Amino acid sequence: MKKNPCIIISLLVLSLAFPCGCLTHTKRAYPSVEKLIEENGVKKFGRGSVRYREGIPFLHLSGSHYEMGYQYGILMADELRSIFTGINKTRDAIFSLVPAVLRPIARIKFGMKASDKFKAMPERFRDELEGVAAGSGLDLDEFSEAVFFPDMMSAFACTSIILKTESGLVHGRNLDFMPPILGRYPVIIEYRPDRGTPYTHMSVIGCLSGLTGVNDSGISISINMSSIVEESPDETMPVGYKLRDILENARSMADADRLMKDYRSDQGWILTVASSREKDGAIYDIAGASIHRNPLAEKSIFAVNRFVHDEFNKSFRSIYSSDALYNVYRDDRVGGLLKSARGYREVMEILKDTDYHGHRKAIGKFTVNNYQTVQTIVMDHAAGLIYFSSAPMYAGYAKTIKYDRKTNAVSLHAKADPVMDTGEMKDLVEWTDLFYSGSIEEIKKWRGIDRLLSCQLELLFVISKFDGSLIDTAGLMPAINADMEKYGDDAKSYKRKGEILIGQEKYGDAIPVLEAGLKSPITSPAEIMDLKALLAKACFKYDQKDRAREYAAGAIALIDRYRLNKSLKKLRNELEKITE
Repeated sequence: MKKNPCIIISLLVLSLAFPCGCLTHTKRAYPSVEKLIEENGVKKFGRGSVRYREGIPFLHLSGSHYEMGYQYGILMADELRSIFTGINKTRDAIFSLVPAVLRPIARIKFGMKASDKFKAMPERFRDELEGVAAGSGLDLDEFSEAVFFPDMMSAFACTSIILKTESGLVHGRNLDFMPPILGRYPVIIEYRPDRGTPYTHMSVIGCLSGLTGVNDSGISISINMSSIVEESPDETMPVGYKLRDILENARSMADADRLMKDYRSDQGWILTVASSREKDGAIYDIAGASIHRNPLAEKSIFAVNRFVHDEFNKSFRSIYSSDALYNVYRDDRVGGLLKSARGYREVMEILKDTDYHGHRKAIGKFTVNNYQTVQTIVMDHAAGLIYFSSAPMYAGYAKTIKYDRKTNAVSLHAKADPVMDTGEMKDLVEWTDLFYSGSIEEIKKWRGIDRLLSCQLELLFVISKFDGSLIDTAGLMPAINADMEKYGDDAKSYKRKGEILIGQEKYGDAIPVLEAGLKSPITSPAEIMDLKALLAKACFKYDQKDRAREYAAGAIALIDRYRLNKSLKKLRNELEKITE
């Protein structure tokens, strides 16, 4: 089974329920006696404050890292408890998919990994984490585990862009991150540490690990996932905290290079760094202990969820993670649109884009702005402005605020696109909330099961991989046929239909469907490999052995261009038997 981001996030949220029992903390008091004060819509505690502006909390924190953490916990206690209540609902729903006998194993494994990550954090960030828990009253061990989920889930499906303009640099990003609840809890934090450069962090409430930020020296940074087949040992620092480490300590690209030297991550990641003062930038591909620096050599540079340095894709990643359709299309689309981009407006339009091979506003397909996009951010370095939007999905279409870091002025930049109020979008949000917090029976009884969108079908196929009895994939055929009618040139729909027919042992019916998928103009190496592998199996069962061997050999040739994970090793062995 391929490594699907939705599976990983589901397993991760499941694991958040378990305190690892491995972390040792000493509870400390706040260093001075302070009271929480609220006046004129502003909450204040010590040197920290929070105020909601255009519906978004702007949190200002100052002092040592423990003090800033404690301020965070006190000022955002209600919001922290609320988001973790929602995450716990997701956890309970996901638990229903996991056999009871495996749950203790998940607890132990996650606890050990969380403990390792905690130990790898610099002391100042451990102090901050302890402060948030103490201030909010949350259980310290559970909260300690929760903050590591961006590092452990491999569920980011993001886009990051640096554009060089006549006036300076523009750094844009989409944060694609499930479940939808994360898009309902945005926060913009102004960190003013006693030691280090002040910076702004655009994030999700409770996520202390860095996602997107810019500091007072003009260094901006964003993070993308690029999962690798085999995790690397000896992590030096969780990647989100490396992002914050750079924001606190870098004033130039040379500083960023120095801070990245000898860095090791347990997984694969992409850090996009821009320097306003130098009008320069780079994208760092991180594959465990291997790092490749890709400089801003031309007008622009960007990343989706494949390494910019293609050799890393072949050496460290499987065909599914490197060259699946969701990556290949966004790569082509962003690269094409950037050729005519001149400034922040064009970068914003790229991040809002939902074109799918000529199909405009293709809600449900994995476009640049998609059902996992919970934040869209553009940092205009020359103007000192941040454009920010957040939503449960398709955040590029949500209302956008403009934040001036120099004056602290906040205003509404653009209203939400009308598509956010359509029945199709509302149904998709409601269904996806149900997927991440409801029961299997509730999902099965969804009122529009015959008109599910492509992304919903994909999520249901994910559930079926846990246990084939959970979801009757054959019952999804009407929705798959409707998707094929609308996007008749999309290989993925043909693949899904062929899978179902093979499962029904209708091999003669499956073969022409899968062969039609091979002729589709909307495809990728991963989809082609899957189609050939399915054809090999169908032809073999249909007693067309020569054709089966030909398709099996073709699938193996594609698989072998990349690193093999466990599921691909198993598939390759099955295909080799057909070629014999």
